[in-house]
Amino acid sequence: MVIELIIKNDLKELTSNHVKLEKLYKSACGMIEITQDKHTTELKRVEKRLSQLQNEFQKLFQAYSQSIISLEQFQAQNQLIIAEQNSMNQRKADLEKQVGERDIMEEQLKDFKKQVSKVARLDFDNEQILKIVIHRVVQKIEISDTGTVKEIHYNFINPLSHGT
Repeated sequence: MVIELIIKNDLKELTSNHVKLEKLYKSACGMIEITQDKHTTELKRVEKRLSQLQNEFQKLFQAYSQSIISLEQFQAQNQLIIAEQNSMNQRKADLEKQVGERDIMEEQLKDFKKQVSKVARLDFDNEQILKIVIHRVVQKIEISDTGTVKEIHYNFINPLSHGT
């Protein structure tokens, strides 16, 4: 069957070269590190800006309480500070969530490595084993209007495709 042949070739290609697999794993780990470093750096920048905004508010309030600025000036400037604080707080929450996803991404990488290792040890020429593997690793097969295989979706998560 054509679909089985395509899947068999995909799996053989994925598992055939140990050097390529190690490069894939290292690349995925590297991408996780780079992404996390970017998120951590931006999180520190956002926290610093939130601190600056708090200081700006304190200076603004002091200027108002000393009658250096009017109530209207205070309110206008305060609205700008509040708007930026809200934006920064939302970004901070998003970044904290993304930094927390590191463990999830590492777990997905471990699962991916485990699945690939299992598949690498299988005899794809044995039809029974191939059918079992196909049922375990294939999530969905898209067929075009002409009846050819359009795309095959696998059950395992490729850690390199995780959003950054």
